[in-house]
Amino acid sequence: ESAKRIGLPDVDKAEIQKLVTETLNSVTHENVVLRVYWTPGRERELNPQALVLVSELPNDLDLTRENGIKLISLSLGISTAERLSSPWMLAGVKSTSYAVNMAAEAEAQRRGANDAIFLDSSSQVLECPVSNVWWLYKDTLETPSLDLGILAGVTRAEVLRLAQKLNLKVTEGSWNINRLYNADEVFTSSSIRELMPAVSVDGNTIGNGTPGSLVPKLQEELRRAATPSPIR
Repeated sequence: ESAKRIGLPDVDKAEIQKLVTETLNSVTHENVVLRVYWTPGRERELNPQALVLVSELPNDLDLTRENGIKLISLSLGISTAERLSSPWMLAGVKSTSYAVNMAAEAEAQRRGANDAIFLDSSSQVLECPVSNVWWLYKDTLETPSLDLGILAGVTRAEVLRLAQKLNLKVTEGSWNINRLYNADEVFTSSSIRELMPAVSVDGNTIGNGTPGSLVPKLQEELRRAATPSPIR
């Protein structure tokens, strides 16, 4: 979908699958990160190429999940309507244009936080630099709608499915950052970091300042869904 949005040739899924298989067969680490890239070729010569890169999964993710993370909000300085009407802003596109995202993470760390939440010019919650954001407000799990131009994360879609499996009430919509300050739980979701509970947002303590009970349940279901069934 992202390739279509920015005018790249159709993705050669068969070629990518072949490269993924070859790459994984050469891996010696037990837990790794697999990144797949699709490029039109040098200087848009329309000679598309697939790249598959592998790296070792960070070994501190489970400890970070146990302790929880701190989030700060950062404004993109543009309205959602303006982003959606400006295709060059790449709203909702997964691309290698990550300079802004990495700068946001660096700013969060400079301020003593672990990650950031992007807001539009009206303080509407969008997403994190490399993850989607969720919160439990009273008895409802809430998350920004894809209509806001956020990335349709693969893990995001799985969390929606798992939430229904756990009989959680889920709402996708639009909310001001103040909503998170009063939430019972806040967490992020991504394929590499999986689910990460937040213990504070902009210095506001979430819940009692420790990870809540929802993320462990969803995390367990996510791991179960991601684990291949034994071959019989």
